[in-house]
Amino acid sequence: MKKFLLLLISCFVAQNAFAVDQGPVLPLKIMTLALDRSTHQYVANRPTPNSHLIADAFFNRMKNALKVKYPNYGEGVAERNKRENEEVTKQYFMSSATDASNFVFFVGHGTPSILYPYDTKSIDITKKRFRGNTYWVWLYSCSVFANAVDGDPEFNQMFDGAHSVLGFATSVSADEESISVPGEFADQWIGKGKKIWDAFKIAVQYKLHDAHATTMKPQGDGTSISITNVPAIAYRWGFVNGRATELSNEKFATAYKGPVLNSSTYNNDPSYFSVKKQVYTRPTY
Repeated sequence: MKKFLLLLISCFVAQNAFAVDQGPVLPLKIMTLALDRSTHQYVANRPTPNSHLIADAFFNRMKNALKVKYPNYGEGVAERNKRENEEVTKQYFMSSATDASNFVFFVGHGTPSILYPYDTKSIDITKKRFRGNTYWVWLYSCSVFANAVDGDPEFNQMFDGAHSVLGFATSVSADEESISVPGEFADQWIGKGKKIWDAFKIAVQYKLHDAHATTMKPQGDGTSISITNVPAIAYRWGFVNGRATELSNEKFATAYKGPVLNSSTYNNDPSYFSVKKQVYTRPTY
């Protein structure tokens, strides 16, 4: 509430600065970047054999959900740009190659603020500019958002038109159970019309926490909290089409069909950046 009061005061004159069409983004252009191995010394001996399966599941389930929801499009409802292993270099990821895709899905190793591509150079995610036709990003990597906080000027730089970036604030499972996470997300966001943050939280809870793949830490009050598989979303907020808008609440059916709240318009003001993290609680048995 406080941030929207600030926004009302500081941006009243700019309420109609954006005029972006709304509706489902179709055909949905999806890029998947999957790494089951890397030559980077930090992760060279830590293969992730399910990465390709997770990426395939993301595209296939998204496409299936879209076909059911929008049958008139048929097979053309979604398009894929598939990149794997040697193709996923730092240079490629940091280039404009991602700009043509509406949803960019990366699966591979990560640490706080860092992704590990195939080559020996790590990626500082805060230096990547998600722009062009990229509206949503999912970084299926450990701990990328561990250090992100509201108003973080470094993470804020990622947004040059992108609406939101999904990721994790802790380590995340990449075992066989994890392959079903993207499908649940697709069912929730596309099929059931949930807000993107709600769809992500539900998918992680149903497919990771309820599958008992999460490490829980007792709190001494009869409950335990999750210390792995903690989902997070980074997003921007501001006035879009004359309305105060928080992009963690975006639904696919009424999505903004274009870049919004980019740094050139808001002068990269970190006060328009927020991050949410979902720690799960369950009784201690």
